[in-house]
Amino acid sequence: MDKKGHIYGLGPEAGKYKSISITSLDGVSPSEYEEMRNTISNLSAENKTLKERLQTHEDLIRSSQEESRLI
Repeated sequence: MDKKGHIYGLGPEAGKYKSISITSLDGVSPSEYEEMRNTISNLSAENKTLKERLQTHEDLIRSSQEESRLI
């Protein structure tokens, strides 16, 4: 999520999540907040990796389909 509260990489799903400010985190300890931030960061990195792998697989399938047309 960027400073303006935009969530990238979720497409239409992003609308389901609302940006929250620190003041609305009453009842959440700093360590819990940091743990949530770390979890989000880790999931974002994993999501990016999976998207890259998916793109690679899609490219391989496309290439294979093009080769099979040449035979």
